[in-house]
Amino acid sequence: MKKIALLLATLLIFTCVLVSCKDADSDLPENSIKKLWDVPYQYDLSKYIDIAREDYIGVSYTEVNNEVTDEDVQYEIQSLLEENAIYTDVTDRPAAKGDSVNIDFKGFIDGEAFEGGEAKGTDLVLGEGGFIPGFEEGIIGHTFGEVFTIDVTFPADYGVPELDGKLAQFDITLNKIQSISYPTLSDSFIAEKTEYKTVEEYYTATTEKLVQQNKSSAVVTQKNEAFANIYPNVEILDLPKSEYDKYYNEFVGQYYALAEQYNQDFETFITQTAGSSVEEFKKYAEDYATSTVEMELIFFAIANNEGIIDSLTKEHYDVYLENIAAEYMTTPTEFVNMYGEESIWRSLIWDSVMDFVLANGKAVQPEAPEVEIELNTDETETPVEDEAPAEEAPVEDEAPVEENTEVTE
Repeated sequence: MKKIALLLATLLIFTCVLVSCKDADSDLPENSIKKLWDVPYQYDLSKYIDIAREDYIGVSYTEVNNEVTDEDVQYEIQSLLEENAIYTDVTDRPAAKGDSVNIDFKGFIDGEAFEGGEAKGTDLVLGEGGFIPGFEEGIIGHTFGEVFTIDVTFPADYGVPELDGKLAQFDITLNKIQSISYPTLSDSFIAEKTEYKTVEEYYTATTEKLVQQNKSSAVVTQKNEAFANIYPNVEILDLPKSEYDKYYNEFVGQYYALAEQYNQDFETFITQTAGSSVEEFKKYAEDYATSTVEMELIFFAIANNEGIIDSLTKEHYDVYLENIAAEYMTTPTEFVNMYGEESIWRSLIWDSVMDFVLANGKAVQPEAPEVEIELNTDETETPVEDEAPAEEAPVEDEAPVEENTEVTE
């Protein structure tokens, strides 16, 4: 199986230098991509890749459910309320479920402190389940400034062998207790905190936003899957040396720059700071360059075969840039400054190619999960009672979790 993992998750960004096109096709319009950019891979690729139309026409990809539910919208509304919550210091009562607390803690197993079991100034909301079972419950009932110890058992499947299923003691200092009050969802609140005037207007706009986000996410998932399904159909015969060298040198150059920032020579930085041997690092660089060029060979070959590049203009680029900058919540100018024009041109070609592949592909329904049916072997039939409808619980964000603490789930 060929390696594509290095780029499949981030098929957007390629960091290079914009170069003016010198030998543009005179039949193309003045705003053609080929007249504005020296488009790579514009030569006979048959010596590098064996690819035919049947390798990418009709390729399958899974339909993605992008439905927006009322629970999704309610989650957004609850998040808005939590962003505007009021925290009030509490000193006259013990900590209770729903309070925000700040703690220092240190964990021990059999009297010995364990790695990752200590942190200071950790914030958490009691009852949100951000820590292992029993940890938050052990804090409830204690008072501001109190120092105490709780016993907590790690889950058997916690994922750290030396902690799985172990009984631990945690010394805890309760630095702060705060009650949390949430604003009432009303037209006045929405008008004050958002660009909308009423709850209904905000609900509608939030639904539309989530629909668009889900559609965009679904398309990205489908494109990645479709590309992964094309990859085994083609054969990479060789790699263009200029492109391979460019990406190899780019990868290595980034680490030379990092070494300079750390005031270290390259070999010391790789072996001591990056934690790799020089030989392993070179293999990483080779894999990166190989994966990148193999991927580019595939989608540029499709783009060349189908005349996709010839159809792209500056207008396509401008619209694409505006949309993608909005997705990243920045301006087109800032996005260009961050990633460069060539990266955006390449990304535009990639997306245009994959739009073509999806339009000519085959969407398949996801496989239904297997359901185990348990047969009732009792001779007497047990009457089935109607279940009482469950109360709908308010949607809450996960409690913030300190990094480098092994006690969080």
